[in-house]
Amino acid sequence: MKWLSMDFETSNSDINIEKEYTRVWLWDIYDPNEKVHLTGNDIESFFDELFKMSSTILYCHNLKFDGSFIISYLLKNGFFISDGRETGSINTLITDRLIWYTFTVHYCGKQYRFRDSAKKIKGSLEAAAKSFKLPIGKGSIDYKKHRDAGYIPTKEEIEYIHNDTEILALILEYYYDNDMPGLTNASDAINTYKTMISKKGFNKFFPTIPKETDDFIRKSYKGGYCYLNPKYFDKLLENIYTYDVKSMYPSVMATAYLPYGIPIHYNGKYQEDNTFPLFIQQIRVDCKLKAGRIPSIQTKTFLTIKLKYLTDTNGEMQELILTSYDLKRLLDDYIIYEIEYIQGYKFLASNMLFKRYVSHFYEMKETSEKGAKRELYKIFLNSLYGKFAMMCERQQAFPHLVQGTMKFKRGEIEEVPPVYTAVASFITAIARNKLIDAIYANIDSYVYSDTDSIHLLSPAKNIKLGKNLGDFDLENGWYENSLPHTEIKSAKYLGQKCYILCRKDGEIKKIAGAPEKVKEEINIENFKVNFTSNPSKFPKFRMKNVDGGVLLIPTSFTIKAK
Repeated sequence: MKWLSMDFETSNSDINIEKEYTRVWLWDIYDPNEKVHLTGNDIESFFDELFKMSSTILYCHNLKFDGSFIISYLLKNGFFISDGRETGSINTLITDRLIWYTFTVHYCGKQYRFRDSAKKIKGSLEAAAKSFKLPIGKGSIDYKKHRDAGYIPTKEEIEYIHNDTEILALILEYYYDNDMPGLTNASDAINTYKTMISKKGFNKFFPTIPKETDDFIRKSYKGGYCYLNPKYFDKLLENIYTYDVKSMYPSVMATAYLPYGIPIHYNGKYQEDNTFPLFIQQIRVDCKLKAGRIPSIQTKTFLTIKLKYLTDTNGEMQELILTSYDLKRLLDDYIIYEIEYIQGYKFLASNMLFKRYVSHFYEMKETSEKGAKRELYKIFLNSLYGKFAMMCERQQAFPHLVQGTMKFKRGEIEEVPPVYTAVASFITAIARNKLIDAIYANIDSYVYSDTDSIHLLSPAKNIKLGKNLGDFDLENGWYENSLPHTEIKSAKYLGQKCYILCRKDGEIKKIAGAPEKVKEEINIENFKVNFTSNPSKFPKFRMKNVDGGVLLIPTSFTIKAK
């Protein structure tokens, strides 16, 4: 099906916010094959042109935003939410957490499929244009200007929206030219992997297992190791050395023994089995972190915003379900007062499951110049593993209008077969353990770590340094006469994914939840708990459904205590 890029510019002035209404004042649809723009200044003309087209896929870079205007207008004009294909029906795929993936509008036997390019292209279009080395860049306009019905867009505003749709189309062309037409990068990656090993091979290595077994295994699936050494909380530090593992998860996939096949259930404690060397064990344990050790066992799944780590069960038995790697970590890092082994599953293991896939795309990435190709190969490398842990229970949200404003109703919970969660569980467990081993090798200078990186007060030692897959590599620094030097002159840390690194040429800011605009206001002097941004100059926007579509309401951002 033919695909196009599109964008809306919408009214978001102080008057709109005060009176809670909005409208589309400029729209553009770009055809990358014909190099032609269709442009108009109200939503009625958008649909006049759209419905003249044959069945089409249309991409916008924030479907939740642009799609709200489209569906609001259609519901007001006789269209309806349905699973059917009759004229006027709208099929939606919106999760219960209001994550928009796609929706399809049916009209006179034709289909208009709207997709969210942000599920493929991470970050802003401005950043994507730079990373893909595009010949054009994103401009700027005055979003606060009031533009009511009858407003005529300026030449500069039209050029601005044309740039946006062309940037989006140029990037998407790379995806389509490289057989990446799926809704998400993970879908493209797993489809490519299945083609590489054949669907028959995939089903042999990763058979569908019963949901109750997957539910058990899924409890062992945790995220990357992200931790701040408490003694450096809110301290001004100097000369930080940062090291990053080159393609952490892909390196594990290419080299480590990972589970496959039908898992075998056992009761009690796992007994060594050379045929089934990997296992996931359910235990109940009373334990306390050893002196000089760092907490390494996550007590919440990766889906939680803030990771929590076990330090002390306080004399009570706590139930845990751990991979064999995490169980060993528990026994190494904690004083075990009492432990009960309940049951588990053991697995066949191989270190060849992903070697060909990872080697192929890693070589392609390393031999490509910075730009579009290199970005796509990075996507293939990093997007595959998570698809194996795809959720089995899903719930959709269906839009409807209440007094002209869009609201949502939750649908029934739907179940789909699991892919093979154990693979993702072991990939992340092995990566965590590799990082924690590196921390202990540098424990005297350890400040912070996150998934594939460590921050130290002195140069790293006793870890494999280099430029190859899986090596630790010095970031923000250089080597002179084989000695490492850091560009990080000062730094401050407030918690997980919340820190500032100061280089000679500027500051690197990792502040979870803070938009780029807010980060402009933050510096190392005002970076502290309870910092609150100025919403009039450095806003964080929240979306509010109103009559006509969505408004972006400026609010403040606060760094909360961790």
